[in-house]
Amino acid sequence: RNAVLKSGRGWTAMDAWNRSFIQVGEELEKHRRAFVDAWWRELGKLEPWVKLGNDCRMGYDRGWDESLSLEEAVDARREDEVVRGFTLVGPSRADFWFARGGKRIAFSRGQTKAAVTLLQVAAERVHVAGGMDAAIFLIDDLEAELDPSTLDELFGALWATESQIVMTRVGLGKEQGPLSNLDGPVEV
Repeated sequence: RNAVLKSGRGWTAMDAWNRSFIQVGEELEKHRRAFVDAWWRELGKLEPWVKLGNDCRMGYDRGWDESLSLEEAVDARREDEVVRGFTLVGPSRADFWFARGGKRIAFSRGQTKAAVTLLQVAAERVHVAGGMDAAIFLIDDLEAELDPSTLDELFGALWATESQIVMTRVGLGKEQGPLSNLDGPVEV
C-alpha cells in the first residue's frame, strides 16, 4: 500500500489495496482490542505491577479515530496519504502508553525494564490462557538498574510462569539476591 502511495499513481490505484487493507485492518483491530483488554487485566493481577504502576492506566490507540470505521478514516485521509506518500491511518499506526491523572507518563530506565518484564509476563499469561504453548523468555542482564527488592519481585513473576527462561548477566561476583546462590548454568 505504501509503495503504491509513493509511486504517485494516485488514489485510483489504491482501490484494490484499500478493500483488503480495510477488511484485514478491521479484523486485526477486533483481535488486538480483545488482547489489550485481557493483557491489562493480567498485568493488574501481578503484585509487582501494583507497586510500580500505582494509579497508572494503559491507554490504547487503534490507529484511527474511534468515532470512524476504518473505511471512513481512510476516505477522510485520502488526499493527505497521496500527498505524503504513506499510510496515515490503520492498524500499523496503533500505539499504547501509560497515563496517570490523564497525562502520559515516562518511566525511568529501571522502571521501564521492570514494566517491560511485567508486560511480557502478562502477555504470556494471556497467551497460555488462550491455549498457546508456553514461551521461552530470553533475558539479558535483568539486574542492571534494579534494586534487589524489585529484582526479587520480577524473578518471582517470571518463575511463576511455566515458561523456559534463558538468562545472561554481566555481573561475575556473588551478589546478594535471587541469583546469589547460582554457580553456573542452572535449569529452573
